[in-house]
Amino acid sequence: MLWRVYIDEAGDRGISEKSTAHFVVSATVVRDERHAAVRAELGALRATLGRKSGQVLHFQKFSHSQRV
Repeated sequence: MLWRVYIDEAGDRGISEKSTAHFVVSATVVRDERHAAVRAELGALRATLGRKSGQVLHFQKFSHSQRV
């Protein structure tokens, strides 16, 4: 059985004065046979948010209503 792992980070580790107080690492593990369904859900989320197909989603670029 194959698995796909998606890892992302947010915030920073306090390198400069503008650093945030938070640093988060998260991961999602998906069975390979579910990969197509996960990609379809991501595509639907992009469409709902008015983003182009394949566009990377950055939380900081979302409006307040999109974040909620």
